[in-house]
Amino acid sequence: MIPWEQPERPASRTETALRAELSNIGVQAAVDAIQNLHADLGSATRLFSSPAVYVTLSAATVIVAASLVPELEVAIDGPDKTYENAINQALKVLDGHQWQNEGASGAKEQLKRFIETAEQAKSLTISESSQKQSIPGLISLSLSLSSFFPFFSWLANAFGSC
Repeated sequence: MIPWEQPERPASRTETALRAELSNIGVQAAVDAIQNLHADLGSATRLFSSPAVYVTLSAATVIVAASLVPELEVAIDGPDKTYENAINQALKVLDGHQWQNEGASGAKEQLKRFIETAEQAKSLTISESSQKQSIPGLISLSLSLSSFFPFFSWLANAFGSC
């Protein structure tokens, strides 16, 4: 049997804990990247616009996607303002690069639409049964994101929530 064709089995507690820890590291890296790019806005040696827009959009998307996985405890509108501040800083970074990069305004609109989509997905009620159920639209959202950011296909499936 080829290793990647092994039958599916439930994840062990160790695998689940490792996935959660790796996901948290990814989210923290996204927050750090946004904070660095935001701090860099006023610098004379700031990062070129195109990479800054790409990294900002990517990092903000990681945070928003992580907010859809309850096990990660990433709440953009929660009492811990870390994630809310990071998203606000991302929007400011995209604003700061609009004069140099035509794609910055499109990236900002794309991020806003993704935030709205995530909020709509979170507002859907999930059955109170102990069974995990898919949030309608989240699977297609993760599939469309996975073509651009492979991390999202893993994130969407990491906890068996999709």
